[in-house]
Amino acid sequence: MSQHQLLFVTTTGDTTPAVVSELDKIPAFTIEQVTDPVDLPAEETPSSVDCLLVSDVFDIADLKEAIGIAGNRWADTPIILVIGEARLQAASEEALSLVDDCLCDGVTAANQSVLKHRLLSTIEMANTQAQLHRHRDLLRRSQALADIGAWEYDPEKEELRWTEQVYEIHDLPLEYEPVVDQALGFYHPKDLPEIETKLETLLETGEAFSLRIRIITASGTVKWVRVCGDAEVSDGRTRKVRGTIQEITDIIEQQNETEKLRENLEEEKEHLERLARVLAHELRNPLTVIDGQLELYRELGEPSHLDAVERHVKRLDNIIEDTLWLVRENDTVSEMSMVDVASVAEDAWLAIGDETVSLRTESIERIPANESLLQTMFEKLFSNTLDHTTASQLEVGPLYMGDGLDGFYVADDGAGFDTAAQDDIFEIDINSTDGSSGIGLPVVKEIVQRHSWSITLAEHDTQGVRFEINTGIL
Repeated sequence: MSQHQLLFVTTTGDTTPAVVSELDKIPAFTIEQVTDPVDLPAEETPSSVDCLLVSDVFDIADLKEAIGIAGNRWADTPIILVIGEARLQAASEEALSLVDDCLCDGVTAANQSVLKHRLLSTIEMANTQAQLHRHRDLLRRSQALADIGAWEYDPEKEELRWTEQVYEIHDLPLEYEPVVDQALGFYHPKDLPEIETKLETLLETGEAFSLRIRIITASGTVKWVRVCGDAEVSDGRTRKVRGTIQEITDIIEQQNETEKLRENLEEEKEHLERLARVLAHELRNPLTVIDGQLELYRELGEPSHLDAVERHVKRLDNIIEDTLWLVRENDTVSEMSMVDVASVAEDAWLAIGDETVSLRTESIERIPANESLLQTMFEKLFSNTLDHTTASQLEVGPLYMGDGLDGFYVADDGAGFDTAAQDDIFEIDINSTDGSSGIGLPVVKEIVQRHSWSITLAEHDTQGVRFEINTGIL
């Protein structure tokens, strides 16, 4: 038989109530006594005491003090007031509300069996309530840590109940009284039909569901949540539906970032593989020609063969320069400043200009850009004209598509391109035979995209090619 430790708290050790004496005779109990409530926490440890017995010699203030001191450490330990019958009749509700049970003094040995059963029942009930309290507290803490709340709906009474965490997820005060229509109103308009369908099916058939959808909280914040629902069905009817709701905004954002990173890595891999194919193709052809021309020069000694070598060496240099630029440049543009577009275009023309072709520029409002990359872009566009057309003039001017400045354009008066093929001209050309790298316009496209601009090949007023760069300026 297990022993139960009882602690009797009184202000005097002179008189022991009869009921306490009888309890001390029952083998199931061991009783110790303290005479000063202040000493109570130091006398025993909570784990060794199953019940506190408090003498009725305390007045209300002393009783509160004794129970208060005990309660700080022994919140789960039952407290029984040992009191005379006359005093019990006169005891206030305030005094009785402070204890778990009352035992009248004057109990005889004949009542030991009843007394034992009553005390054990009080201890067992207190332990059960304490365990339930701990479980609820653990559940509450777990829900708070995991951002999980619980909900329950009674379709017959049309009552909806939420736990505290559900209010917190919705940014609502605990005083808010949820009803089904208002609760559904928090779901994102695009996700509302899905949750309505799932709830309707749950009520009709009892089929459980789990969804990842969005809500718009009372404060206007969009959150991702995981909502689960299940039904309590009896006699073919859904009596209650219960479920959980968990905020998963951080999880969704992390998944989106991971997916974006994966897509970026795939694009980068494809980009590098495409460059590798270009290098394998483009480097092999000039090297083969160079090898053949050098062999002819050794045999014949004619300088024209060295001229051919020089042309192909220049092509190799262009290929290497453009390929390295595409590989080593960052995805984003740093060091932005307000740039004079026409001035940058003129600097680019000085770097690669041709005496047979002229450049005309018009005044353009300054735009935010990286000046170095902008000059590289102009150099590639100008080189494209020199390599692929017989143009005699290039021009750079402002682009107006609406009421204000939208960007700038680069045009020439050469033979022109088929505008229907504009998507292809910005791709790497592994079949270039005119001495260019085949990578110039892809470099232009890359610079444009890194500035968050757009570029299109447009119809010219007369002839030639016109590239329109929309910078998004209003």
